[in-house]
Amino acid sequence: MSLSALCTTYHGDDPAELSQSLCSIRNQTRPPDELVLVKDGPVPEVINNVIRDVLGPTEFPVEVVSLPRNRGHGAALREAVKNATKDIVAIHDADDICIPERFETQLAFLDETGADVVGGYIAEFEDNPGDPHAIREVPVEHESITAMAKFRCPMNQTTVSARRESIVDAGNYRPVDRMEDYELWARMIQSDYEFRNQAKVLVKVRGGTNMYSRRGGLEYAREEIRLQKDFYDIGFISAPRALSNAMIRTVPRLLPNRIRGQLYQRFLRA
Repeated sequence: MSLSALCTTYHGDDPAELSQSLCSIRNQTRPPDELVLVKDGPVPEVINNVIRDVLGPTEFPVEVVSLPRNRGHGAALREAVKNATKDIVAIHDADDICIPERFETQLAFLDETGADVVGGYIAEFEDNPGDPHAIREVPVEHESITAMAKFRCPMNQTTVSARRESIVDAGNYRPVDRMEDYELWARMIQSDYEFRNQAKVLVKVRGGTNMYSRRGGLEYAREEIRLQKDFYDIGFISAPRALSNAMIRTVPRLLPNRIRGQLYQRFLRA
């Protein structure tokens, strides 16, 4: 199977973190067959310099797609999938670090299971990738994944590798403001695509205060309500479940960052 690594970047990315992230793709034990990098709107020259320094030249082709304006993560990932040409697409965030064996491990797992979408655990760190403070575990079997999806996202998006044809047939990512991954997984589960996770850390993710602050606020709360309505509209969840989810998931978005962080650490991380 051939593999396209997909990554998006925008003007707000930290250049040093982007460099680390792209290096983790370049240093895979099984390199991608191509990298599709979407610039979500104009980016500062320092970002362009990082892209040139890390990715040129490489042992695999690099396709850089430049969007004329910032359209958000969902729209950028949609363009990345559309521009990918290989069998498998591996999603990767611009500030995260893949373990060196990620692609090799996931291609073997896709071949072994025949699943459409696979993922794994993430290790969260603040300053030192080798010193994680939390692990986000996710269910591994399809039945457990679909059960969790009714009330909480069962996949760590930055670990996901999937059959491109399956994502495209399901309608691809949609240009929603937030939680574009959860919305896609729900549509795919509803259409009987198969999901699996591996019980191992595949990606190291920057957590801590900055991550918790990004996941709060009135706009995020509104998106939670929108998401539950969408799930109800496609028949993924019942009206009572949508209402319950909206109440449970909206309140933490409106809490102070410190308290929201404590909730994440206590209830949503190992």
